[in-house]
Amino acid sequence: MLLREHLQSLGIVYQSEDDLRAAGFSKTPDVKLVAPIGVCGRMVNWIDSKASFGDEHSHKMQASDQFQRYWKAHLSHGVLKLTV
Repeated sequence: MLLREHLQSLGIVYQSEDDLRAAGFSKTPDVKLVAPIGVCGRMVNWIDSKASFGDEHSHKMQASDQFQRYWKAHLSHGVLKLTV
């Protein structure tokens, strides 16, 4: 919820996970941006937030499984660690 609220406050348009599932995607990030944004010099098309994230093992497991499926379905990607 915080992610979507933050994107809305910045005026960034996105499709939610529910929107993507309704469109027929089986593997969905939390949000797919309607237009890519630049973050630290890289283009980001989607964002998936995790409550437990950051240690080396978790990152490798996510990257080898979930993130790869998102990349294939939704093109370029970025993994961001946001501190609230």
